[in-house]
Amino acid sequence: MNPPIRNGKSWVFALVLFAFFVDALCKAAVSHYFLQTAYRGRELVVIHDFFGIKFSLLYATNRGAAWGLFSQWHGWLLSLRLIAVAWLFGYMVSCSSRGRLFSIALITAGALGNIFDSFFYGHVVDMFFFTFWGYGFAVFNVADALITVGVFLLFMSLWGERNSPSSIGSS
Repeated sequence: MNPPIRNGKSWVFALVLFAFFVDALCKAAVSHYFLQTAYRGRELVVIHDFFGIKFSLLYATNRGAAWGLFSQWHGWLLSLRLIAVAWLFGYMVSCSSRGRLFSIALITAGALGNIFDSFFYGHVVDMFFFTFWGYGFAVFNVADALITVGVFLLFMSLWGERNSPSSIGSS
């Protein structure tokens, strides 16, 4: 079980800002590099073959959610994302679990990064591309990775809290 937070939550908001800026910086660097060089429209292979896995940088845009889903409802998707982030901020203010707070901070930072792109550019910039034994995975960005890791850690935190010795006796 995670101990309750007693010294404020400024670290959570600092984490959100830091992760948001890392995402924005990566997207700006990849956008600038790929749009200004001969790699425009091509992938830059970083790891060619590591036990059948290839990793590349690739400039791609996405107006939808994961895998381009719901791209025809771009405005609705942006509104839904804004509502979700508002709820996440509200949850962070009321949450007292350090593990849940860290997880929600990662999810919030990732959501803010993708909202920023959608609002200002009309699309999200994606750049990481893995091929696993000949099968390409979706192109994603730092924000998507933050959301994925945050959701995984949130489930682990909730599972840990549910299975802690103090919660077993209180059921």
